[in-house]
Amino acid sequence: MPIWALKWGCPVLCHGTTESSSDTVAHRYAQEQGIYTTQDCRDLYKLRNLDMIIDVTGRDEVANEISQTKPDHVGMMDHVTARLFWRVFHAEEERIAELERSEEALREDRRFLQNVFEAIQDGSELLTMRRHLIGDASEDT
Repeated sequence: MPIWALKWGCPVLCHGTTESSSDTVAHRYAQEQGIYTTQDCRDLYKLRNLDMIIDVTGRDEVANEISQTKPDHVGMMDHVTARLFWRVFHAEEERIAELERSEEALREDRRFLQNVFEAIQDGSELLTMRRHLIGDASEDT
């Protein structure tokens, strides 16, 4: 399980990760994304502008080591808090996606109703023209 070192911003940027093995999916993904990787969490302390370390290992000994050795200005989030944060973040992403789907459905409904309205106007104009034509023809007889 990785330990993430973060710099807050918008969006949150991951500056580094640790893995006990360099042969994990997370480790390979981090390297592919150009994220610094190491097998020793203390190496993360050297990262410039490090604000937070998020421990998602679920191992108390790792959390204790980080807590005792991290620089004072660096915050730490344990795996329980990280999971809660992830769930809240995921729920917010779902809410935003649902809102976007709703907005798109409203735009589609608006386009449909606009087309119906335009068709009604066209039909109304045709009826008016037909009445005039019938009226004009009846006046001629």
